Amino acid sequence: VDDIDAADFTVSFSFYIHGGSGADGFSFAWVTETSRNSIGALGGYLALSGLHGYAVEFDTFTNDWESSENHVAIINPTTFATYVQSNTIPELEDTGWHDATVLLNAGTVQVYVDGAQYINYAIPGYALTYAMAGFTSASGSLTNYHDIDDVDLSCP
Repeated sequence: VDDIDAADFTVSFSFYIHGGSGADGFSFAWVTETSRNSIGALGGYLALSGLHGYAVEFDTFTNDWESSENHVAIINPTTFATYVQSNTIPELEDTGWHDATVLLNAGTVQVYVDGAQYINYAIPGYALTYAMAGFTSASGSLTNYHDIDDVDLSCP
Protein backbone atom coordinates (compact mmCIF):
# COMPACT_ATOMS: atom_id res chain seq x y z
CA VAL A 1 0.00 0.00 0.00
CA ASP A 2 1.35 3.39 -0.97
CA ASP A 3 -0.03 6.96 -0.67
CA ILE A 4 -0.35 8.58 -4.09
CA ASP A 5 -1.41 11.67 -6.00
CA ALA A 6 -4.72 10.27 -7.24
CA ALA A 7 -5.04 12.87 -9.98
CA ASP A 8 -2.12 11.59 -12.05
CA PHE A 9 -0.15 8.35 -11.74
CA THR A 10 1.31 5.43 -13.67
CA VAL A 11 1.80 1.94 -12.29
CA SER A 12 3.40 -0.93 -14.17
CA PHE A 13 3.87 -4.46 -12.87
CA SER A 14 4.15 -8.10 -13.86
CA PHE A 15 1.64 -10.70 -12.72
CA TYR A 16 1.17 -14.45 -12.84
CA ILE A 17 -2.20 -16.07 -12.03
CA HIS A 18 -1.84 -19.81 -11.55
CA GLY A 19 -2.49 -22.96 -9.55
CA GLY A 20 -5.44 -23.63 -7.32
CA SER A 21 -8.88 -24.40 -8.69
CA GLY A 22 -9.54 -21.29 -10.75
CA ALA A 23 -10.75 -18.01 -9.21
CA ASP A 24 -11.16 -15.09 -8.69
CA GLY A 25 -8.57 -12.54 -9.80
CA PHE A 26 -6.93 -9.44 -8.35
CA SER A 27 -7.09 -5.67 -8.61
CA PHE A 28 -4.93 -2.59 -8.52
CA ALA A 29 -6.95 -0.14 -6.43
CA TRP A 30 -6.68 3.45 -5.30
CA VAL A 31 -8.98 4.13 -2.36
CA THR A 32 -9.61 6.87 0.21
CA GLU A 33 -9.75 4.66 3.31
CA THR A 34 -7.67 6.00 6.19
CA SER A 35 -6.59 2.60 7.53
CA ARG A 36 -4.02 0.52 5.67
CA ASN A 37 -5.85 -2.52 7.08
CA SER A 38 -9.15 -1.76 5.33
CA ILE A 39 -10.65 -4.72 3.51
CA GLY A 40 -13.82 -5.09 1.48
CA ALA A 41 -16.00 -8.10 0.79
CA LEU A 42 -14.24 -11.34 -0.14
CA GLY A 43 -14.88 -13.88 -2.90
CA GLY A 44 -15.60 -12.43 -6.32
CA TYR A 45 -15.54 -8.95 -4.77
CA LEU A 46 -11.72 -9.24 -4.58
CA ALA A 47 -11.60 -7.68 -1.06
CA LEU A 48 -12.77 -4.39 -2.62
CA SER A 49 -16.54 -4.09 -2.28
CA GLY A 50 -17.44 -1.41 0.25
CA LEU A 51 -14.19 0.54 -0.06
CA HIS A 52 -14.24 4.07 -1.52
CA GLY A 53 -12.31 4.91 -4.68
CA TYR A 54 -11.57 3.06 -7.92
CA ALA A 55 -9.92 -0.13 -9.12
CA VAL A 56 -8.81 -1.98 -12.21
CA GLU A 57 -9.68 -5.66 -11.86
CA PHE A 58 -7.92 -8.51 -13.61
CA ASP A 59 -10.62 -11.16 -13.35
CA THR A 60 -10.52 -14.90 -14.09
CA PHE A 61 -13.95 -16.09 -12.94
CA THR A 62 -17.51 -15.34 -14.08
CA ASN A 63 -19.56 -14.26 -11.08
CA ASP A 64 -23.33 -13.67 -11.34
CA TRP A 65 -22.81 -9.96 -12.16
CA GLU A 66 -20.12 -10.50 -14.84
CA SER A 67 -20.28 -11.41 -18.51
CA SER A 68 -16.87 -13.07 -18.93
CA GLU A 69 -14.44 -15.17 -16.91
CA ASN A 70 -11.40 -13.48 -18.46
CA HIS A 71 -11.50 -9.68 -18.43
CA VAL A 72 -10.11 -6.39 -17.20
CA ALA A 73 -12.47 -3.73 -15.94
CA ILE A 74 -12.58 -0.39 -14.15
CA ILE A 75 -14.86 -0.67 -11.15
CA ASN A 76 -16.30 1.44 -8.36
CA PRO A 77 -15.49 -0.52 -5.17
CA THR A 78 -18.18 1.24 -3.13
CA THR A 79 -20.99 -0.24 -5.21
CA PHE A 80 -18.92 -2.78 -7.18
CA ALA A 81 -20.43 -1.28 -10.34
CA THR A 82 -18.42 -1.74 -13.54
CA TYR A 83 -17.64 1.43 -15.49
CA VAL A 84 -16.13 -0.36 -18.48
CA GLN A 85 -14.91 -3.89 -19.22
CA SER A 86 -12.81 -5.53 -21.92
CA ASN A 87 -13.20 -9.24 -22.64
CA THR A 88 -10.77 -9.26 -25.59
CA ILE A 89 -7.64 -9.60 -23.46
CA PRO A 90 -5.17 -12.50 -23.59
CA GLU A 91 -5.98 -15.49 -21.35
CA LEU A 92 -4.78 -14.44 -17.89
CA GLU A 93 -4.88 -17.70 -15.95
CA ASP A 94 -2.19 -20.39 -16.15
CA THR A 95 -0.45 -18.79 -19.16
CA GLY A 96 2.70 -17.45 -17.50
CA TRP A 97 3.79 -13.95 -16.60
CA HIS A 98 1.98 -10.92 -18.04
CA ASP A 99 2.92 -7.23 -17.97
CA ALA A 100 0.35 -4.58 -17.09
CA THR A 101 0.28 -0.79 -16.99
CA VAL A 102 -2.42 1.43 -15.53
CA LEU A 103 -2.22 5.15 -16.32
CA LEU A 104 -4.50 7.75 -14.77
CA ASN A 105 -4.53 11.37 -15.89
CA ALA A 106 -7.30 13.83 -15.01
CA GLY A 107 -9.83 11.03 -14.51
CA THR A 108 -9.01 9.11 -17.69
CA VAL A 109 -7.74 5.57 -17.10
CA GLN A 110 -5.79 3.56 -19.66
CA VAL A 111 -5.12 -0.14 -19.10
CA TYR A 112 -2.50 -2.12 -21.01
CA VAL A 113 -1.84 -5.86 -20.84
CA ASP A 114 1.25 -7.27 -22.55
CA GLY A 115 1.79 -3.97 -24.35
CA ALA A 116 -1.69 -3.69 -25.90
CA GLN A 117 -4.25 -1.12 -24.76
CA TYR A 118 -7.60 -2.63 -23.73
CA ILE A 119 -9.24 0.26 -21.87
CA ASN A 120 -9.22 4.03 -22.39
CA TYR A 121 -12.03 5.49 -20.28
CA ALA A 122 -12.86 8.84 -18.67
CA ILE A 123 -14.49 8.17 -15.28
CA PRO A 124 -17.56 10.45 -14.95
CA GLY A 125 -17.17 13.03 -12.16
CA TYR A 126 -13.70 11.85 -11.15
CA ALA A 127 -12.45 14.12 -8.35
CA LEU A 128 -9.93 12.20 -6.22
CA THR A 129 -6.71 14.04 -5.46
CA TYR A 130 -5.23 11.74 -2.81
CA ALA A 131 -5.55 8.01 -2.15
CA MET A 132 -3.85 4.85 -0.94
CA ALA A 133 -2.91 2.50 -3.76
CA GLY A 134 -2.23 -1.21 -3.69
CA PHE A 135 -3.25 -4.67 -4.81
CA THR A 136 -6.21 -6.71 -3.58
CA SER A 137 -7.28 -10.28 -4.11
CA ALA A 138 -9.76 -12.71 -2.64
CA SER A 139 -11.43 -15.99 -3.42
CA GLY A 140 -14.54 -17.90 -2.51
CA SER A 141 -14.82 -21.65 -2.91
CA LEU A 142 -12.26 -21.69 -5.77
CA THR A 143 -8.69 -20.40 -5.52
CA ASN A 144 -5.65 -19.20 -7.48
CA TYR A 145 -2.23 -17.81 -6.67
CA HIS A 146 -1.78 -14.19 -7.75
CA ASP A 147 1.91 -13.30 -7.95
CA ILE A 148 2.81 -9.61 -8.44
CA ASP A 149 6.37 -8.51 -9.26
CA ASP A 150 8.40 -5.58 -10.62
CA VAL A 151 5.96 -2.88 -9.41
CA ASP A 152 6.84 0.65 -10.53
CA LEU A 153 4.52 3.40 -9.29
CA SER A 154 5.16 7.00 -10.29
CA CYS A 155 3.30 10.23 -9.65
CA PRO A 156 4.52 13.34 -11.46
